[in-house]
Amino acid sequence: RQNPLGRHVWAGTSIARMDGEEGATELVNQVMVTRGMTPESPGTCLFSARWLLREGDRLGPALTEGPFDAPALPPESPWLVVRRPRRPDLRAAGAGGVLFEARGADGAPLRWLLDVEVGGAWRQSVLPGAATAAPLPRGATRAALRAVSRAGAVGPPTVIPVGPRGQ
Repeated sequence: RQNPLGRHVWAGTSIARMDGEEGATELVNQVMVTRGMTPESPGTCLFSARWLLREGDRLGPALTEGPFDAPALPPESPWLVVRRPRRPDLRAAGAGGVLFEARGADGAPLRWLLDVEVGGAWRQSVLPGAATAAPLPRGATRAALRAVSRAGAVGPPTVIPVGPRGQ
């Protein structure tokens, strides 16, 4: 076995020679091919990020308007021994939002994973660990919140009714 500790191995893409619209299209295509290689593909790694920040270049916008249009969590790192975060406190707030906080002595998580049900479909967003509140979209009926540790461990959800039926 070549990876006895089960550490992450990601396909890498060098973006140093990709320019203009043609380079942006090629980069998006490579990301999509990498995602489709295995059913549970963990993603791709781009080298080097400075090329994404070039003024007037299409690489960064092509990714943020395409395959990287929403924040995502990196996969859990199971070889790092950490406790799974506890179920957070979550309550509905007036004016269409939710308030939340970490429970116990764990302190603030690295990130929060917030799922909101609207019209029978769930929408997911990733929030910074320092956040303590979030607005909800119009028509939300339920919200679920999970804490995410620095090693990517996702804790159990707290699910509450919100909106017209839940308040």
